[in-house]
Amino acid sequence: FDIVNHINQGKELIDDVEELYALTKLNIEAGTKAKKASAFELAFEYFDTALQLLPKNTWQQDYQLTLDLYNDAAEMAYLAVRAEFVEKYTAEILKNAKTVLDTLKAYTVRIAFYGSQGNHEKSIENGYEILEKLDVKIPRKPNKLHIITQLIKTKIRLRGKTADDLFALPQMESEQWKAAMSVLSMVTGPSYIYSTNLFALIVFKMIELSFKYGNNRFAGFGYAVYGMVLSGMMDLDGVKMYTDLSRRLLNAYPQDEQ
Repeated sequence: FDIVNHINQGKELIDDVEELYALTKLNIEAGTKAKKASAFELAFEYFDTALQLLPKNTWQQDYQLTLDLYNDAAEMAYLAVRAEFVEKYTAEILKNAKTVLDTLKAYTVRIAFYGSQGNHEKSIENGYEILEKLDVKIPRKPNKLHIITQLIKTKIRLRGKTADDLFALPQMESEQWKAAMSVLSMVTGPSYIYSTNLFALIVFKMIELSFKYGNNRFAGFGYAVYGMVLSGMMDLDGVKMYTDLSRRLLNAYPQDEQ
């Protein structure tokens, strides 16, 4: 860190392209080490410095490095509670990203940040934006009819299926649906506080995607929350079944899986 800090003090004096690139990489490496050490403020400073050193055409010149750096900077801005930079960096990603999946990290940072600040409406709105891009449709103003309809569909979908049947579903392979499950799991918290109708629809959507496209770690989360929904209906057998299934799925899939 000391060497990088020393060089950074004179960064304005560097005009050689290769030297600027080398210093950018040093700041990225320092930021990554600080991030792993949970020194979020320090990591933010290094990533922010690296961004300042990038050339104007950086998105065209080195797309992947630029995307990864902005993602890291946005995440550290969130963890360091730098609201202005969360907005700035994620907006830059959304403007320049080539694919929907390349915007995933920016959206999840926004969802988490606004949720942590108590702005549940804005957190949910960002969830809606990325879910629609991932071809996941959920009513923006859900009512009791939506809930009853989706509850019936979910019960029909799961009718006759044992925990072993559901556990034996193939692993989810599609990056699109894995991303959707990740986002859905993130917006359950804000939706539970902001709109119980939306919360229920999100749970039913997670069950639907798991049933159609296979299991992953977030399927375990979805079944756990579905068990919560059933507890409100006094379906104790269902609560036990889906809680046990959730535990099995969470143990079967690695924690860092998308």
